[in-house]
Amino acid sequence: MYTVTRNYLEPEIFQSLKNYAFNEINDSNLSFEQSDDYVDSAGILAYNMTCSIPHGYDKLMHMYPGYRPYLDNILKKDCNVTHIIALKMKTGSVMQEHVDDGITDLISDYSRDIRPSSTNVLYVNVPENMEGGQLYIKTKDGTKYVTPEENMRAEFQGGIIPHGVTRVVSKPAGERHMIVCEQYKLSLRCLRKLQKHGDPILRKG
Repeated sequence: MYTVTRNYLEPEIFQSLKNYAFNEINDSNLSFEQSDDYVDSAGILAYNMTCSIPHGYDKLMHMYPGYRPYLDNILKKDCNVTHIIALKMKTGSVMQEHVDDGITDLISDYSRDIRPSSTNVLYVNVPENMEGGQLYIKTKDGTKYVTPEENMRAEFQGGIIPHGVTRVVSKPAGERHMIVCEQYKLSLRCLRKLQKHGDPILRKG
């Protein structure tokens, strides 16, 4: 159903990724802006990167090489598209229950939602005094709660399993940072529709 791995990256690699994804990227295409991808998105800032594998991915890693040490390890050989979201959740923000469909709007004339076969979440910054902000996953055995820790990776079938994040509470005000990676197995028809938007595709919010 889901797996959790603590201390996933080597400390130096983790610190480098943390600085790169949330501080060092200086690109107007990847600026953090208010997200509207969730029902209650107040206080959630994000940027998105979508690409085919391997063609678009090679271009994306040339543009943003600081992501490679992490993404090279988690991408699955049988997936042909990945959708990466860098997220900041401010105090008071919450993610309502949902299933992942991060690229459906890019294939808007398709007759059904496009769902990932795998979702990874890497927790990059977790304030020491944070309360709430737990990942919850609906399974056949009930709702499971995962308390985030820095450098912890959670993997599950985000396109099938309903999940969400409880309200983030921290005093003084702080931010929780995470990197979400959705992986897709698209048909050639869907892949061509996606690539009409560019490859890679960069979006704010």
